[in-house]
Amino acid sequence: MYSENDVVLYGTQGVCTVCEIVKKKFGEKELDYYLLRPVFDKNSTIFAPCNGPATVTKMRGLMPKTEIVEMIKEVSSKACVWIDDTGERRRIFSEILHSGDSKKILSLAKSIAKRREELHSKGKNLSGFDERFLKEAEKVTFEEIAVSLDIEPANVLSFIKSYSADKHKQQRAVN
Repeated sequence: MYSENDVVLYGTQGVCTVCEIVKKKFGEKELDYYLLRPVFDKNSTIFAPCNGPATVTKMRGLMPKTEIVEMIKEVSSKACVWIDDTGERRRIFSEILHSGDSKKILSLAKSIAKRREELHSKGKNLSGFDERFLKEAEKVTFEEIAVSLDIEPANVLSFIKSYSADKHKQQRAVN
């Protein structure tokens, strides 16, 4: 169970602060709810049932700085994967986004961003749903990275790219 002022990742809503635990009656039963405030959207409020199965699977503490850096290094070193079949891609992307697995979500964002670069070089654009998946994947992972590393969300992409650039420099030095 989380306490007041804990910072958590809540599904695709992103990083939230547990403001308080309140009793609320939505429907027939009165239950305990976490009152969550998204860190980067102070105007939003989320009520998540404390013992609800969806809350248990959607909510977790943030990864520590060392795990974040290791995740970035690992994802930066892996090749991108693209699924050509639109229906299959939509299904798999949705599963990944709702899995809560930051490493998979960051890999997804990397693959979609790479695909966007390839298409832009040919004068084409990503489909609307691919853009939405990219924005959602970046929102969730970039918020967690920003809060864990105490940097601004706008600086996360350059932070991630620095690991990729360092890796390429090391490879060139070896060759």
